[in-house]
Amino acid sequence: MPNDLEIRRLRYLARRRSTLELDQVLGLIADRMDMESLPDAELDELARIIELDDLTLQKALLGQGPMPEGIDPAMWNRVLGAIRQGPDIRQMLLGDR
Repeated sequence: MPNDLEIRRLRYLARRRSTLELDQVLGLIADRMDMESLPDAELDELARIIELDDLTLQKALLGQGPMPEGIDPAMWNRVLGAIRQGPDIRQMLLGDR
């Protein structure tokens, strides 16, 4: 069973990024991933994604960069699936440019 303290830490980190747009996208991921039901190994993989630097993560989420190195492809695909359930992340991250 995942550690409640770790889940709270990840939810906090997901919503405290350098940009409001990335806060919103990672907040959606944190809400939709049902972290309480993830085995410890999968929670660790999700933590690796949430802890990535903002620029690397934003580029990868927008498809402007590769999947970040060292990330489990299955978890990356689950994260992408979680954000596809909601508003268009390109619009959230890029705004009305």
